[in-house]
Amino acid sequence: MLRQIWQRWFGEERPENPGTPDNSNKENQETYGAYRENLFAQVLEAADNDWNEPQLEELLRNLSGLMTAEQWAEWLREYGQKLLEAPNPNLEIASKLVKLSQVGCGFVGELAGEIGRQLLAADRSIATSSSQPLDPETEAWFAKGNQRFNAGSFEKAIACWDKAIALKDDFHQAWTNRGLALNSLGRYQEALESYDRALSIDPEFFTALLDRGVALKNLGRYEAALACYEHALTLQPNSHLAFANRGVVLGKLGRITESLESYDRAISIESKRAKTWVSRGQTMMDIESYLEAIASFDEALELKPQMQSVWILRGKALYNIDRFAEAILSFDKALDLGSNSEAEEYRRDAIEIIKERSMGIW
Repeated sequence: MLRQIWQRWFGEERPENPGTPDNSNKENQETYGAYRENLFAQVLEAADNDWNEPQLEELLRNLSGLMTAEQWAEWLREYGQKLLEAPNPNLEIASKLVKLSQVGCGFVGELAGEIGRQLLAADRSIATSSSQPLDPETEAWFAKGNQRFNAGSFEKAIACWDKAIALKDDFHQAWTNRGLALNSLGRYQEALESYDRALSIDPEFFTALLDRGVALKNLGRYEAALACYEHALTLQPNSHLAFANRGVVLGKLGRITESLESYDRAISIESKRAKTWVSRGQTMMDIESYLEAIASFDEALELKPQMQSVWILRGKALYNIDRFAEAILSFDKALDLGSNSEAEEYRRDAIEIIKERSMGIW
């Protein structure tokens, strides 16, 4: 798919083994790669902060003064391959890549979206088999849809599952997978309709209930999402994902004590899910329990140390309890992972406060 996008934009086949910059040693190559990642991090940060397409295109033009369009595409393909080959998908970067593609930004946005969707697909489970007997053609379309989804080609996956559904309208696993692909594309209302169709066929299909709750949460319908998770937990009382998602919507509803209890229950079942620790830490931040928040962020970072946003959250928690030197170290860790204006601003403020205190101004 990335090769096809390259050809559409540049009208020629991309070389299999792209040339690397004329660097004399590995250290120089790593520095060069980090330089490009920092440039691209500026674009992702801007998209994540809701810059519109003209603003992002202007930023890209400014950065393209340092890199040609072909170099951007070449590097982005290599960068995407590195992300996809990592043992654990970086969901934070994946979401930012998809958001950039939703804004636009030409070939950079297209490539970014393709990479981001593949990363998200790697973290999401789809139904891989049917509980009902299938004819060979239906089974083939279902399997092909699963392959497309796992490759990050969500639109093509939906088309395949639609073929399977046309042959077997009560195929609730196909309806559920279709909903997950639509949810991944940000088409939450359509996803909800797909989940509803699945649940009209099998009201106790756990995966559809869980994913329906996610679609409802994304639509801001928190009470309805909570009802989905409560129902899901009657079917699988030890589902850490149901407890974790329940914690999120309870927090959105302002039911903080219940939210934290739900996170703690999720962690007692599965303590190696970084996202649950992050969500717990964010809730602790909301109620200004900064030490508890830091402890949660530390657990998350032990599992996934490349999460830039968590290093920033940790730094802010330390900043809020006047542990400025430690906060600076946390912001430094975040900035090692890429450019970020919020981390830079907090870091400057922390340094200024330390200087003022050393001079007896405070």
